[in-house]
Amino acid sequence: MTQKKVFIAGTIGNVIEFYDFTLYGFFAPIIAQLFFPSSDPRAALLSTLAIFAAGFLMRPIGGIIFGHIGDKLGRKVALSSSILLMSFPTAIIGILPSYDAIGIWASIILMVCRLSQGLSTGGEYNGAFIFLIEHGKKDNAGFLGSLVTSSCALGALLAVFSGLLALREEMPSWAWRVPFLLGSLGGIIGFYLRNKIDESPEFLKCFHEQSTVKLPLAYAFREDRFSILRVIAVATFSQVLINTLVVYTNIYLNKNLNIPLENVLMLNTLALLVFTFTAPLAGFLSDKFGQIPVMFAATCVSIAVIYPVFLLFNSKELSSILYAEILLSILAASYAGTSNAFIYKSFPPFFRYSGSAFSYGVGGILGGATPFILSYLIYLTGNTMMPPLYIIVCSFVCTAPLFLKNKNKQYSFSYS
Repeated sequence: MTQKKVFIAGTIGNVIEFYDFTLYGFFAPIIAQLFFPSSDPRAALLSTLAIFAAGFLMRPIGGIIFGHIGDKLGRKVALSSSILLMSFPTAIIGILPSYDAIGIWASIILMVCRLSQGLSTGGEYNGAFIFLIEHGKKDNAGFLGSLVTSSCALGALLAVFSGLLALREEMPSWAWRVPFLLGSLGGIIGFYLRNKIDESPEFLKCFHEQSTVKLPLAYAFREDRFSILRVIAVATFSQVLINTLVVYTNIYLNKNLNIPLENVLMLNTLALLVFTFTAPLAGFLSDKFGQIPVMFAATCVSIAVIYPVFLLFNSKELSSILYAEILLSILAASYAGTSNAFIYKSFPPFFRYSGSAFSYGVGGILGGATPFILSYLIYLTGNTMMPPLYIIVCSFVCTAPLFLKNKNKQYSFSYS
């Protein structure tokens, strides 16, 4: 099977995943009005973002479920199951009646849909880069892993494009629902494609050699808690940067600085294009110089420039905002794209899926709450410069584990 087919089938779920959650962030103001009516628009928006963050609460659970499937039954089975589960709640959001039509049930069903999406994506992102790297050459792990990150940016770009079409003046008020329905259709196509690809060679080797354990995640906790904690830290900062770029900047510029939404989306689209091409470059450099040096460099630059980035935002000049968004996209892509190979190398094949998916899911909770936390900090203090301070604190906390060594990393392996 060609690497091209593996890439398409492996990454399509991440395209759909980022398409879905970017759509949710994109249409957050509309969703707030339709499903969380309130006399205070800011409170309604916070409720919408809280449900966005709630989807991340399910990621560790999804990581446990799909990680176990991926380590015991195969990467292909886990990825096919996750993308199919992702499709149904996306379709429901597209047809869900508003609060005015069915009352509180609209808010409850929306919450359930976001939780279901979070469950399915808990094993999606990690499974994709594990599957892709295991099919490729190991000295190319950084580059291959970064392609999965780029595929996420592609999903976000598709969401912005479809969202802009749905919000055109000549479109009916319900047009925002169509992109969600299209995302569900994409998930079904992805399920079909994934059923046509071969299983990961590394998994097959473990399976034929009976190199699997009965409960992979339990084994990981018993033998390698260090790697789990370190990957949680890496995933947290990765999600902080990505969610700030993809979701929060749209809200910050539009709601706090009153920049017209069409201008915000144009700027964010350009930033995502930069993100798409920066991630593979960072992955390539990490294959040459190592993942930790590239990630550390991205973190140091983030600490140095994140405050100026928000100063440029607050200037309200479109050219300055564009510079700031491009800089933020380079930082997010450099860290996130490189971190996939780092996570891949943190665990051996027989509990790689479980260890990475659960750890990334926990980090996803912490990082996925970023849009809500940043909005709440401004709501609480009235200070629009609170977001960079929060990001700086996160960068310090999450960087330290990169340089800790696991001197006692020994696997007392026993067959199931």
